[in-house]
Amino acid sequence: MRAYGVILIIVMGMFMFGCGGNNDGVNSVKVISATEGESMIKNESDIIILDVRTEPEYESGHIKGAVLLPLDEISKRAQEVLKDKNKKILIYCRSGSRSNRAAKLLVDMGYNNVYDFGGIIDYKGEIEK
Repeated sequence: MRAYGVILIIVMGMFMFGCGGNNDGVNSVKVISATEGESMIKNESDIIILDVRTEPEYESGHIKGAVLLPLDEISKRAQEVLKDKNKKILIYCRSGSRSNRAAKLLVDMGYNNVYDFGGIIDYKGEIEK
């Protein structure tokens, strides 16, 4: 009887720990600092800078070259605005909350290179209106 208990524990352990899979960061959100985001913007030409704030927030000042796609429109318009699911996407909002939710949504939709660098309030680079 005791042997059955040990076997049961081993089998349960295999299910609990063996079925988790190994993601290795593939198709997951990469959270980076505003400084790292600024460096990517300066040094990489083939990226999309995605502003997920509202249109009035965007018009009050946004990162040069940013594309506006408000958080509440991502599910409906992402495939229209972000056609290449393998292209590097840098996401920001005002403080970092919406960018985090947007990044997770995009990853769930199959986008592979999603970087969340938080809020524009921490960004030191060029802002345009």
